Amino acid sequence: MIRTNTKKGTARIAIIIGVVIAITIIAVLVRNKNRSDGIPEPESQVIEDAVPEQSSIKEMSQTDIEEAQRLAAAAAITGKPVSGTVQERPDYVSEIEWEVFRNVVNNQPKRDDTQLTTLVNKLLFYKKKEAWEASGAATAQRRELARDLLEMLPSMKKGNHITPKEADQLERELYNDLGRAAQ
Repeated sequence: MIRTNTKKGTARIAIIIGVVIAITIIAVLVRNKNRSDGIPEPESQVIEDAVPEQSSIKEMSQTDIEEAQRLAAAAAITGKPVSGTVQERPDYVSEIEWEVFRNVVNNQPKRDDTQLTTLVNKLLFYKKKEAWEASGAATAQRRELARDLLEMLPSMKKGNHITPKEADQLERELYNDLGRAAQ
């Protein structure tokens, strides 16, 4: 019964994250289309990007987008958290996610180099968690993902990216997968 509630909670979180990402992507695409159509934006609405956009996201088909997301999710399985300032897109961050993250950070009134790092690492954590939940029981990949998640869990709790209750439940499940008692 606990596992069912956790799956429902995780599904809700995944749906919420998906909706937020979709809304953000739509906003970015609309904003970029308005720029290319020559429609001026109010000055108070956004802070101009510090780096010119080099992405070809506007030309990507739905199939290309889905493939990029699939490749990024696969790369997350072996991906490692980043530290310091993120200079280039990690393989486990799709082009769309990267552009959304850069726009979010660039449009903050108070820009901070650690914001992009935080977003990238949070995304990695949730992609690893999704892969762990989807993997078969007692596989080597599932155990490796459980170890990675346990390593990342303290920073996710510290940054308030996961509730204490969810973190404790996840920690118990991860230790259970590894055949150890929660510590």
